[in-house]
Amino acid sequence: MKKKITCILALCVLMAGCGQTGKPAVTDMTDSSSSADTSAADTESVVETTEPQTEASETTATETATEPVAVQPTMDAYGSRPVMLRGIFDGEEQVTPTVSYQMWESDLSNVYFGGYEYIRRDVDYRKKLLELLGENGFALEPSYYDEYFQLYEGNRYALEANYVTVDSLMHTYHLYFEHLLRKTEEKYLTGKMDELSKYMLQKAEEQYNALKGTEWEQAAKTNLAFFTVGRCLSDPGTDVPSDVADIVSAELAMIDAAEGVAYTAIFDQTMEDYSQYKPRGYYDSTEQLKKYFKSMMWYGRMGFRLDKDDTARSAVLMTMALDGDALARWQEVYSVTSFFAGAADDIGYYEMRSVIDAVYGKGAAVTDLVGDDTRWQQVMQLNKDLPAPQINSVPGWASDSDEEHDAAQKGFRFMGQRFSVDEACFTQLIYRQVKEDPDRPEDEQKRMLPDMLDVPAAFGSDTALDILTQQGSTDYPNFDEQMTKVRDTVTNAPSDTWESSLYSAWLHTLSPILDVKDESYPPFMRTDAWRRKSLMSFGGSYTELKHDTILYSKQVMGEMGGGELEEYDDRGYVEPEPLVYSRLQKLVAATSSGLDGFGMLSEKDKEELGILSELAGRLQTIARKELTGELPTDDEFELIRTYG
Repeated sequence: MKKKITCILALCVLMAGCGQTGKPAVTDMTDSSSSADTSAADTESVVETTEPQTEASETTATETATEPVAVQPTMDAYGSRPVMLRGIFDGEEQVTPTVSYQMWESDLSNVYFGGYEYIRRDVDYRKKLLELLGENGFALEPSYYDEYFQLYEGNRYALEANYVTVDSLMHTYHLYFEHLLRKTEEKYLTGKMDELSKYMLQKAEEQYNALKGTEWEQAAKTNLAFFTVGRCLSDPGTDVPSDVADIVSAELAMIDAAEGVAYTAIFDQTMEDYSQYKPRGYYDSTEQLKKYFKSMMWYGRMGFRLDKDDTARSAVLMTMALDGDALARWQEVYSVTSFFAGAADDIGYYEMRSVIDAVYGKGAAVTDLVGDDTRWQQVMQLNKDLPAPQINSVPGWASDSDEEHDAAQKGFRFMGQRFSVDEACFTQLIYRQVKEDPDRPEDEQKRMLPDMLDVPAAFGSDTALDILTQQGSTDYPNFDEQMTKVRDTVTNAPSDTWESSLYSAWLHTLSPILDVKDESYPPFMRTDAWRRKSLMSFGGSYTELKHDTILYSKQVMGEMGGGELEEYDDRGYVEPEPLVYSRLQKLVAATSSGLDGFGMLSEKDKEELGILSELAGRLQTIARKELTGELPTDDEFELIRTYG
């Protein structure tokens, strides 16, 4: 069921020296926290304040002094991975807040309510709301709206001042992101993947016929089954080769059932989570998208272990089959999906191609592989040096040895699911990286699954870490050391970590709202209650990001009117997070220029993204003025008034 938007009332205190007269004003804002599936998304936990917690660092608002960079996706030299958004966040400059604020009285006697005067009159119904306003300077109130624009539009008609929130703008970006990804898939990617699957099945059959009776026969047969399954998922009318009919039939049955973890038919003693193949989100809306979802999930999840001869040979044959037009088509799909969701976390074409060329030389044919055990052992040795994935996505038993667990995770994937910082953090914060606690109840001794709050905690939020601690989620022998490790990794991550995809840039754009606000910010933003509210905003946008990229982003796997109107001062306020608006403006510009560079952006979508980018830039300007004591212009107040 669709969650409702939460209405928030905040006291926007007088900015000294701005020339704005009157008492601190009450404004209305919205929050997307109700969409986040997180233990922090609880109204009582937000409105009940405790002593302010000390965060990892204090924030300094920043902005950019330059126009957003137009980014063209580029492919690095042969044998490496695509580079997508290099330089997108260059040019961020510090903004030093210089405003002093008039504090509200606890009884709100010095607060101008304007269009919200009914709140003060209705004391019995809103007693708790008024108490929270007096205590924290803001409060949450339920609403019956499904989208932000409905609430903002209501404010405009009622002459009630708006508070423009970060999460309302991030939600708008989510809507564009989802729309553009779906349109790209329907118009371009489904057709390209159909053609690629058809070609790879043809090549797999040719290789199988050429290698029968050799030590490469089983590897070629596995590939034939693999691409037959992939082709059948996109085209159920595909002719199935008789030699692999039983394997293909068994795999298709398990994919169709989508019932959970089971041993695969295609690989010996290898488990797969078949529930991942159930189309969800907008992928469940059309037959075309359902087929695309299942086939891409198959190509992204099924791994060919590189410590076993037969599956390692399959990886070599698959890589050699990608040539000419097939490689160009594979790179088109991989590059566009990498632009949205990031590069593959697993070993793929680029890494395996380098191994093949190093051992057999460029231009080697599959018949050159037969009977040459010396060079094959060289391949197996080089495979050991290939990087292991940073995200564990293969189901396994908790009783497996560390060696077996690691070997099962390291494999080749045809169109591997994508690396993301948050899922890498999750991997470091669950068993096996976090040790078991034998003193806990038996079913809780191992931290088998992560918590959504692990992400903001890893990004430096002590408020999130405190909630995890209160839940008992951190009470494991080396959890604190692991959390310190991931925090250091996130804090010291190079800029290209955040510039690798729209996914990572979205996380980077959102992260400033987790920072502790110093005394140069409005008093209500310095409270523990506001930090919890910001966690909810982070969680809401993060949830939308995960939903949007469910097919591509690799997921960590646990082991097992009428009348005359009174005139009110309805000038509103923008949540003063200039760095978020600055980064979002650049993110939107990169989204537009990137898809335009791929030739996959319509003029209408380009124009609408331009409007969103301009809006983010104007909100950044207003937020900067609010922090530096400059009164927004009449046009800027009108933008706030008509926002939504």
